[in-house]
Amino acid sequence: MKDLISKEEIIAFHELYHSFVIQSTTSSLIVPKELEELSPIDISIVNIVSSNPGIKIGKIAEVLNAPNSTLTSALNRLVKKGILKRTTNPSDKRSYEIELTEIGTQVQQKHLEFEQAYFNFVLEKLDTHEERALLLDLLKKIARS
Repeated sequence: MKDLISKEEIIAFHELYHSFVIQSTTSSLIVPKELEELSPIDISIVNIVSSNPGIKIGKIAEVLNAPNSTLTSALNRLVKKGILKRTTNPSDKRSYEIELTEIGTQVQQKHLEFEQAYFNFVLEKLDTHEERALLLDLLKKIARS
């Protein structure tokens, strides 16, 4: 049986979360200009398409567990910015495949570089492999629930 979450735990989490966000935003990490105007869902879509060239829109919606309206708006925005391109599916003319453009490939590269720097920024705060392993184990538990 799970313990009830106390008010003190919520307050402590709130304070730590905001401290972490402030520390992250005031650090030396600079968000690349290619990512500045992209929302988290935009970046997630670019990441998924990068790993799955030619992916169908329905599969992206499934992976993100996002409503079609949200996904369609984001895809339209990314196509308009020249980051993604839609092509007609050769085996089913009624559906589209999504691919990165050259600009999209550059955006994904900047995203991966920034992510690497950010993860390093977070993990370097912990002194030992054991501390990092504990953090990763707890984050895995949260992500899987």
